[in-house]
Amino acid sequence: MIYYRHKSRGISWIGSLCLLSIGLLFTFPFCVSAEIGENEFDFGFASGFGIKANFQNPAMPIPTYPGAPSREAGKTIYNYLDGHVDGAGTTGNKWVEEFLRPDGRLMQTTYYGTWDWKYDDSDQYLGNGVIRFMDEQSTMEESSFQKGRPEFMPGIHFGYRREIRADDQISLGFIAGLEYHRIDISSSGQFNANYYQTTDYYKLADPSSLPSAPYIGAPGGPEIANLYDPSKRGVFEGRTTTYRDNTFEANLFVLQTGMDFRYTFEDNMSLQVGVGIIYAPIFYDYTFRDTLRLAPNSPETLFGSGSKSDSDWVFGSFIQVKWEFQFKENMRGYIGIRHMHMDKVKFEYEEDRSTELNFRNSVFLDTGITYLW
Repeated sequence: MIYYRHKSRGISWIGSLCLLSIGLLFTFPFCVSAEIGENEFDFGFASGFGIKANFQNPAMPIPTYPGAPSREAGKTIYNYLDGHVDGAGTTGNKWVEEFLRPDGRLMQTTYYGTWDWKYDDSDQYLGNGVIRFMDEQSTMEESSFQKGRPEFMPGIHFGYRREIRADDQISLGFIAGLEYHRIDISSSGQFNANYYQTTDYYKLADPSSLPSAPYIGAPGGPEIANLYDPSKRGVFEGRTTTYRDNTFEANLFVLQTGMDFRYTFEDNMSLQVGVGIIYAPIFYDYTFRDTLRLAPNSPETLFGSGSKSDSDWVFGSFIQVKWEFQFKENMRGYIGIRHMHMDKVKFEYEEDRSTELNFRNSVFLDTGITYLW
């Protein structure tokens, strides 16, 4: 099951400053008698830098054979790279075969026919009704970690400012905004690991009924033994190179509100310092892919992959500095720098497999146009 765990999120010094500013924002209108000034609307581009992602990949235990629980209680499914055999398709047909154990004892195994099986390649058929299935798995004793960051995070910004207090060259304003950012972070890691290759052999109930490959079983189709031949199982162990690829793509929407102080040092230029709080919903897609390669020029074998699409949110604060210059009577251009201080947020796919975004060192460069009315 895929789930989230939210950390307890405290208030930083920036957050405390922003909360104080918001308190002042609601206090000032009742404490001053100056005439309320103009409205301003701005639109521009906001490019983010310094966002980081930490990817955690789980340890890979030694493969557990034989099989795993099937869709039907009490039955077992054996999954391989080149097919599967599922006991949930058992028909009731059975037969008994004898085999000699390594210790010399004679053993008997009862096989039940199942129609639910699949094989991919005709080379898997070895004759005399025997079909070979193979699985490969890389194992690592501990979790692995990877870091990633985008070159920059493009975005657009819509903002509003309402002047609530003006005195000579200094004014106090209420600010609010909405912006959108696209996050795209990828990371690839290479690790040394142990390698396990398991080969199992199954028998057809009727050797003359071999279907052409690739084949996916259906009710009433040819039956295969629901259990591998335990006397012929082959296991090979060695060392391998494991590759772990992670991708995190997201759409981040930022709602912000606060207040700013503007100092006009010439008729057509001003400097603004603003602080406030933000609430940021995030809609994301996370994918991972685990492969192994036995030798530098050998083909890659995919043994694990998955994806998750969901949403979460981030709460934080911001501080910004903006320089404005007027080029028309009711229009201004601006250039600014802003820091959005948000907690780390963790997105979990499964236990020990997650992505953690870190905005604490992020910087946003803002450019755009302000319209006055």
